[in-house]
Amino acid sequence: MPIIILEFLRKRKEGLFFALAIVLLITTSWIAWNYYDIKVFMEWAKIAENKNILRIYSDARKAGYMPLVPIVFILTYMISNALITFLINLANIASSTFYIDSMRLLMRIPLTFSIVLTGYILYRNEGWKVAKWWIFGIPVWIVYLAYQFDPLMVLFMVLGAYSFVKKKYERAGLFWGLGTALKFVPVILIPLVFKVLKGNRNQLMRFLLFFMLPVITISLPFLLYSPVLMIKKVFEFHASRYPQMLSIFNVPMLISNYKFEYANMLSWVWIPLFVLVYSYVLFKVKIKEGDKDSIFKAIGALILVFIVFNKVQNPQYILWAYPFITYVLSRNSKNILKYILLLATLTGSLIYPLLYYFPPAVLNENIIIEEDMHPYSARNLLLMSFEGSAKFVVRNILAFFETYFYGIMEFFYINFNVFGALTVALHNALLIIILYNLTPHKYGLAYLEKSLLVKIKKRIRT
Repeated sequence: MPIIILEFLRKRKEGLFFALAIVLLITTSWIAWNYYDIKVFMEWAKIAENKNILRIYSDARKAGYMPLVPIVFILTYMISNALITFLINLANIASSTFYIDSMRLLMRIPLTFSIVLTGYILYRNEGWKVAKWWIFGIPVWIVYLAYQFDPLMVLFMVLGAYSFVKKKYERAGLFWGLGTALKFVPVILIPLVFKVLKGNRNQLMRFLLFFMLPVITISLPFLLYSPVLMIKKVFEFHASRYPQMLSIFNVPMLISNYKFEYANMLSWVWIPLFVLVYSYVLFKVKIKEGDKDSIFKAIGALILVFIVFNKVQNPQYILWAYPFITYVLSRNSKNILKYILLLATLTGSLIYPLLYYFPPAVLNENIIIEEDMHPYSARNLLLMSFEGSAKFVVRNILAFFETYFYGIMEFFYINFNVFGALTVALHNALLIIILYNLTPHKYGLAYLEKSLLVKIKKRIRT
């Protein structure tokens, strides 16, 4: 009997792991979300409830997203709130904890759906070797627990990429247009489409038409209602903000403790550098129509350029390129780039946020949120991101470190400018190594790795 069970588990292990990931997504949904962002999202919901959804860009304190993000959040919030309120009244439940935990579970449905569906698409097309990187990937779980909409955008990017490979250009345009209605990122793939379809004007125009259709349809009502404020909130906000988090342009800000003399220059100097590197990579990538390997490699490379040479790089941004990078790396099982990618995700998604939040939270000190350059209580932001037993656990962890590791926490807090800058530099150096190897070169890491093995074999023989 045990042999039969083991054989069953061996044959079904991939499906069981996938099912385990879904269970973990559901059971961890109540733990946390990023309070700094959630309070902004909740303001949108209140405006929609009390006034009008079209007034988000005119009335909200912050609204730096394209319209599909607030639409998804508000609809999810209203449906979840109505359903839970109905259940509470039906069952006569008098527990605020039940309401909050249930809201977190139901409001994560769009994120859970997009993560699972993206994982399924990757599994169906590429097998477990690629899907496992996504479904158990560190950036995926960080984004999920923090509650960001990047997985939904990535889903549309992946659907569009597979449609593009299959030469279904109208469908690709539609999916990438929906992704753009969430965040601008898919726009950087448009020049790649021009490169592939330059000899087919009709298909190119049809792609652009289907790309613009969801962007215009979703954005136009908001744009007509308050054109100046929408442009100001969505575009001017991103144009004027200082370098942030993991951006290489944030290194001078960190080293100077946010007192860099030429801080304003950093807000725009990234643009010519990005355009230069982007143009070079776009020129260098060798892409063939309908060829999945070259298309996915090109997409991964261009997105990495946007991530690395952008003045804003948050811990979840690596997620944008994750499916495409892991696909390319899976083609060579011995490539050390897999370990470089793992280290890049660890430094960007775990180590830097811990250095940034945890020591000041233990010491009950303030941190600078670079998005608006204002100080916030790290402890309050952290604790407000948790509820119930999770908040109790986090509060006790902070108390434990405050009691027994105060000196170490103080050392990391005082020297965050050094450790933060080093972590950012290391993270981006690792991403640049990956980018270099996604762009055609004679002497990539794969070439050097092969050359090293040849030299070792010759030395052994002699």
